[in-house]
Amino acid sequence: MRVYVIQGYEQIHVSTQVKSGEDLWILKEGSNKSSPLSKMRLFGVSSLIALIIAIPALLVTFLMHYYFKADLLITVSLGLLTLFIGMGVGYRISKKFVTTD
Repeated sequence: MRVYVIQGYEQIHVSTQVKSGEDLWILKEGSNKSSPLSKMRLFGVSSLIALIIAIPALLVTFLMHYYFKADLLITVSLGLLTLFIGMGVGYRISKKFVTTD
């Protein structure tokens, strides 16, 4: 499968992916070159973002429960707050991986 980039797709008014035969046309705005995203790179980036989101939340939850002996409501609340912060950080990191080829 070959991947092509069409510049200025907002003037063409077509969908974001046009498939014809063996070729896949991916429309990207503001990019001069594109490299196809391999399955291994996609798996690696997704795993990295999942770890960035999950590990701090689990760490905060376990520390609050076992080390500080906090109440269950406080422990769960801080764990969820850490998850939301981790999702924000993961979103910013994923945008960097998507825009940088």
